[in-house]
Amino acid sequence: AVFGAFLGFFAGSLPGLLIGPFVGAVLGELINGRDLLQSAKSGAAALTGMLSGVFMKVFIVLVMILTFTIGMTIG
Repeated sequence: AVFGAFLGFFAGSLPGLLIGPFVGAVLGELINGRDLLQSAKSGAAALTGMLSGVFMKVFIVLVMILTFTIGMTIG
């Protein structure tokens, strides 16, 4: 998945960065002898994990900005 994200970033910037982990996980699982359904499940899990991490980081940044703004307004 990491290798796919790395290649996806250089292949197509944002769309490649989103699709890359899925493709990388699927290809990695297929190379290790898993069938297509199991490989697709691994790819979906990699994509879900990456997107969850991105959304949590954005949420944390927004909380930090809000905290800073409130601190500057009150303080």
